[in-house]
Amino acid sequence: MIRPTVGKVVLKKEATPDKTKGGIILSPSSAEESAIYGKIVATGLAMKDVPFDGREGDRVAYYRQAGIEVTHDDTKFVVINHADILFIV
Repeated sequence: MIRPTVGKVVLKKEATPDKTKGGIILSPSSAEESAIYGKIVATGLAMKDVPFDGREGDRVAYYRQAGIEVTHDDTKFVVINHADILFIV
């Protein structure tokens, strides 16, 4: 398993929808832009000045350009900073 360092979070990116709730089919580029949700898989220690109360299993929204994608055991993850999480759902 991936173990993040201080101030980092490992997320499992949610599947990108291929159409909206209203039935509009999205192009691959616009569908990829809407993929800003993920589930916390692991968290590093919180930084001294930046408290973080997210826990494993929490669903979160994050900045689209945040972090890097990593593949581990054929599963894609995103590693981001605590501060790049916008809110917990």
